[in-house]
Amino acid sequence: MAGAHPDGATLLTSSSSLNSPGLYRRNNVPHWQRMHQTHDGLRQWQKGPRAKMMLYPYYALLASTSAATMYMMGRMVL
Repeated sequence: MAGAHPDGATLLTSSSSLNSPGLYRRNNVPHWQRMHQTHDGLRQWQKGPRAKMMLYPYYALLASTSAATMYMMGRMVL
């Protein structure tokens, strides 16, 4: 079965490849490479649109569990 490619090229497709929505989407790899390879003084895990949403709860949980651990260790010693 012949299908039309967005660039005008003829493409042979099967019925299973008609259900692949990501086949002709825009390539975002250059955008992500540009974002993650900029020299802006940030670490790799601090870059990205969702980095703050994931990191700040992690930092809060890390600090609170570390403080609770130190408190309980102090109570066990004394």
